[in-house]
Amino acid sequence: MRTPSSWQSPVNLRSPVVVPGSSGSLDLRWEKGSQRFDVVSEAHGHRFRPVVAQEAVLGGEAYRLANVHFHRPGEHWVDGEQQQAELHAVHVRAERALQVLVVSVLLRYEADGDGGAPTSFDLGALLPARRSFYRYEGSLSTPDHDENVSHAVFAEPVQVADQHLARFIAGRADRARPPQDLGRRYLLLCE
Repeated sequence: MRTPSSWQSPVNLRSPVVVPGSSGSLDLRWEKGSQRFDVVSEAHGHRFRPVVAQEAVLGGEAYRLANVHFHRPGEHWVDGEQQQAELHAVHVRAERALQVLVVSVLLRYEADGDGGAPTSFDLGALLPARRSFYRYEGSLSTPDHDENVSHAVFAEPVQVADQHLARFIAGRADRARPPQDLGRRYLLLCE
């Protein structure tokens, strides 16, 4: 039995076990083009809730997109280096028990200032061309840090082209939780 703090997130993404041919196990069924979001300010920051239902499928299990949010700096580190920013697309399913899938994209941006929260943006434009991703089991990175989360973190960073969104990330993205110990968990690189 694991202790309550044994499977916490985020982590430093280093020394993964490479699994060739497994990147197809993640299928993002997100709306194409610019999408509308209801923007809600919560205790931990702004949450962008999709107006149109969308989902992700990981290993044959479908999860509904609940919200999108951003962290600055990025929460996941890569080989000991902190990233500029990160997108989290939080998906949920509740068949036997609540399960969460967080799809993360490491972001780069060039923007100054403090932009307001956009009500629409192209979520698909924030995906990398190469679909390799790190995968591990962990927790939410906000309190109560529940440990029922599968993480899929794309390995290739993406440049944010939408300047309104870039200004929002620069000025209003959520703070980052520091990396937690990976412990005895497996870190996979799905290629």
